[in-house]
Amino acid sequence: MKSFEYVIKDEIGIHARPAGLLVKEAKKYESKIILKKDGKTAEATKLMAVMGLGVKCGNKIDTNHKISFYSVLLSLIHHLFYPHK
Repeated sequence: MKSFEYVIKDEIGIHARPAGLLVKEAKKYESKIILKKDGKTAEATKLMAVMGLGVKCGNKIDTNHKISFYSVLLSLIHHLFYPHK
């Protein structure tokens, strides 16, 4: 398993739209992707679980995954949760 940490920079945090996009993308992979925040975990393919983490701007999320090309996952998370102006 590989892992990395990411600080959410979007001022709204992980709300419905980006959570839905993350879930949609995570479902493309056979590997299990787990998001962690403050001791709570959520499988990245389950929308309500991801939203249930309650991730806000400035929160750090950790991931565990078996994806061999984790840069794809990192790029996706950065694209979804970095503020675009």
